[in-house]
Amino acid sequence: MLTGYKFLETAGKNLFYMKYHSIIALAVSCSLLMQNHAMAMDIKNGEEKVIDNKLSDSITTVGSASDGKLTISEGGELTTSIFRVGFKGGNGEANIINGGKVIISGNSYSYPFAIGGSSDGGSNSSINTTGTLNISGAGSLVTSTGSIGEFSIGSQGGEGYLNITDGGKLTLQQGLWVGSRGGEATKGFVNVQGNGSELSTDQRFIVGTYNFGQAVFSDGAKLTVNGSGASAITVGNEISNQKDNLLVITGNNTTATATNGGVVVGNGGKGTLIVSENATLSSAKEIIIANMYTANGELAIGSRKGEQATGAGVIDADSIRFGAGTGVLVFNHTDSDYTLSSAIHGQGTVEALSGVTILTGANDYTGSTLIGDGGILQAGLANTFSSHSSYTVNEGGGLFFDGYNQTISTLINAGVTNLSGSTAGTVLTITGDYIGQDGYLVLGTQLGDDSSATDQLVIEGNATGTTHVSVNNLGGSGAQTIEGIKIIDVKGSSDNGAFIQNGRIVAGAYDYSLIKGSATGQDDQSWYLTSVYNPNGNGNGNIHTVRPEAMGYLSNLSTANAMFGLRLHDRQPERMYIDPVTGQKKTTTLWLRHQYTNNQFEDSTGLLTSKTNRNMTQLGGDIAQWSSNDIDRFHLGAMVGYGYSHGKAESKLTKYRTSTELKGYSMGLYGTWYQNNIDKKGLYIDTWALWNHFTAKVNGQELKQEKYHLKGMTGSIEVGYALNLGSLRKGYEVWLQPQSQLIWQGVKADNHTENNGTLVGANKNNIQTRLGTRIMLVPEQSSNLTMPSVSPYVEVNWLHNSRNYRVSMDNEQISQAGTKNIAEIKVGVEGSMTSNLSLWLNVGHQFSHDSYKDTTTSVGVNYSF
Repeated sequence: MLTGYKFLETAGKNLFYMKYHSIIALAVSCSLLMQNHAMAMDIKNGEEKVIDNKLSDSITTVGSASDGKLTISEGGELTTSIFRVGFKGGNGEANIINGGKVIISGNSYSYPFAIGGSSDGGSNSSINTTGTLNISGAGSLVTSTGSIGEFSIGSQGGEGYLNITDGGKLTLQQGLWVGSRGGEATKGFVNVQGNGSELSTDQRFIVGTYNFGQAVFSDGAKLTVNGSGASAITVGNEISNQKDNLLVITGNNTTATATNGGVVVGNGGKGTLIVSENATLSSAKEIIIANMYTANGELAIGSRKGEQATGAGVIDADSIRFGAGTGVLVFNHTDSDYTLSSAIHGQGTVEALSGVTILTGANDYTGSTLIGDGGILQAGLANTFSSHSSYTVNEGGGLFFDGYNQTISTLINAGVTNLSGSTAGTVLTITGDYIGQDGYLVLGTQLGDDSSATDQLVIEGNATGTTHVSVNNLGGSGAQTIEGIKIIDVKGSSDNGAFIQNGRIVAGAYDYSLIKGSATGQDDQSWYLTSVYNPNGNGNGNIHTVRPEAMGYLSNLSTANAMFGLRLHDRQPERMYIDPVTGQKKTTTLWLRHQYTNNQFEDSTGLLTSKTNRNMTQLGGDIAQWSSNDIDRFHLGAMVGYGYSHGKAESKLTKYRTSTELKGYSMGLYGTWYQNNIDKKGLYIDTWALWNHFTAKVNGQELKQEKYHLKGMTGSIEVGYALNLGSLRKGYEVWLQPQSQLIWQGVKADNHTENNGTLVGANKNNIQTRLGTRIMLVPEQSSNLTMPSVSPYVEVNWLHNSRNYRVSMDNEQISQAGTKNIAEIKVGVEGSMTSNLSLWLNVGHQFSHDSYKDTTTSVGVNYSF
């Protein structure tokens, strides 16, 4: 009995203790439940709550099934386990401003942070829900601790908006999903703007997780993702999410950094990442575009495809890789020197749509490369253009090599392909075919003989279509070629019109031509530069094409030296006159003359011609006179002149033309002594000296205009003797006047370097000798010399030049022909209109061999007072 009692007693005590502890546990649990319920914050039904002190609760919901608004300002701090804004059809707005804080901590809840719907409400439970979280101002902060739970902006049919401005911060130890779970209505939007504004996560940052997401970081904002793995930052995550998910990084000092991971643009869905306006995207691992085969990804530098170009952003990553999906790397910016050093791998498309993009990475991607209208893709290192890619240059686009050798697969050229750098020798090798679509090819060549250094296009396949070829001379002085300089090496076949010369190709004194095949036809599919005229037929293979610009320089040189040259009779009448009132001899004079000349000549090769028209006006007058015996007379005078000429030079072979222009002035003195100043019989000596200055232009066809100066002295000494041979009927006497003259022609051109690099020089200091005679009919002398009278004359001369004018163009010299010895005939008339006024008019023609011609018409007036 005792034993049973003891058992019952012990059992009863145990039952009591169990009941007691259960009651205590139940009481504690109820107490805690009541406490949690009491501490939950549910702001709805239009309530607007402001927190400016420290407050803790377990669950904070703003706008649950109705509208609600929460503001946490300076001094306010909310610590909560769950923070939801906009939930189950409600519209919520939370403003964390002026230093306010929200701390999410101390729970293991699956969905502790949700802006615009929450996944704990069930699928699509938050349709017609909008949640907005605004974090604004320095010190304003929303932060979380722990690494458990889904943090979302937009979920289960809701729309979520996160705005961080003016130095606000959101820092999460979790990841952040923008456009999370649910159906088509789910949307997430993130806007982080301004210096000091920051979003930081320790796990993934996904824009467009399951549904549409968009995030914009601008004007100095900062995105930092510390999560590891290939997809720390992802745009367009899921296969089913083919919406236009977008991440934009833009503005000075704006940064997006995957500190321990990589960046994926289009993981399984569709995503676009834009980096623009000097913003920087940094990735510790590679940037992947279109990762899975279902993905569509676009990484855009500047602006996305189809939009207006903007300033470029910076990519800081070792490599960019195309995945298994449809990926495109777009350069659509306004920069003139944007450089991408990241290597591009995988199979995808590169499009340079606007701006100048310089590649320096070891790129080996496959797929196509498109250079659009307004875009230039430029090499910054050798072999940076992928040898596995096919290239298309649209009209208005450019593929520039800047002197770096490259190998590519194929090339379709409707724009500009430019191999030329600072020195010749760049080689572009195309392993397949080349197709010209009225595009342009620019090469650099040190133009000289066959061995000249040159850029070269090597086509291992065929060359078809049409391409216009321009060649820049890179330091060549020109030379005579034999076979030619090979600039396009075609291993396959080449259409006859595949390459057409675009503009003139010049060096030194030579014009070069682009021809198919070498001069002897040994390489009939390749293309050569030759200075030989028509080397493939008609027996002209030994004639080299000389530039007509040489004649332009020659024409300006000879014209400048002849422009203001004159003889005694070009300014002085034959007779002096008597004042009818006083009977005094009038010898003080003022004279004016104008001269028009047409000049033609050839060069020494006979292949170049020049035609020039010049107009010159001179004004002069005596400044002093004296006599030693009242018969002779010394005259000292001053004169000035202005002249203008224009002309054309032409090559008989190429038909290229050059226009010339010369403008200038002169000033100087003259002196004359007459043995007999009364009737001008006997000996006379005349001298003059002029300073001349000219501005000259040579404008070669399809070349830039050349402008330079000429200046120098000209002078003369002339001696003549007048004889009266006797009288004729009707009151005229026959006078004979032998003449000789030495003219110093010292006008010389400045050494001039043409725009193409050719150094132009010229010889100087010619002495022209003139020997001749004039036969005049002079009215018989009488006591009254005041009546009008006319004196016709004819003059013949022989002119000899000590040297022909010569121009050097680099190492080649071109000289004027037909000017060594020249014959001249001149006819004219002098007349006195009144006792003070006399006029004269003459026409002179010079001629020589080699088609030299010079025809001059002069008119002058002399007034005595």
